[in-house]
Amino acid sequence: MDYALSILFAFAVAATLGGLLKLSRKRAREKAATVDEEVLYEARSVPVRVMLDHDMLGGPAAGKINRADADLILTAKRIVVATHHGRVLEIRKDQGGSVRSTGPGRLVLEGVRMRPSGDSKVRIECHLPESEVWADKAAKILSTSRSALAG
Repeated sequence: MDYALSILFAFAVAATLGGLLKLSRKRAREKAATVDEEVLYEARSVPVRVMLDHDMLGGPAAGKINRADADLILTAKRIVVATHHGRVLEIRKDQGGSVRSTGPGRLVLEGVRMRPSGDSKVRIECHLPESEVWADKAAKILSTSRSALAG
């Protein structure tokens, strides 16, 4: 009986810690995705793959495919991608970058993250059912490139 109770207690502690970690990551992601402008389009808790050419301090590692949930925010001035690591990518009209739909439901965002020690290239891939809409809106608002692969 004591053995079963110990296992049950360990499971409850692990489940509680997992829930707290998930809640903490969600709050950090929402805080990083906060913008002062009117949000025109948003997607919350989207599974993404983040690739960088330089390590992000306290964030995703370079040279690896980093998986996370992200919030994507599109305003009249910029597009923001935020994970629990913070704001991973921000594409503005003056900064450049690209938002492309590379197939049905596939969205690829590429841009540069400004760093004191040099700029870092960022590529984000995600699956969104409305990827074409995101690419079109980004092209109109941000004057970014938009393309879809044929066939």
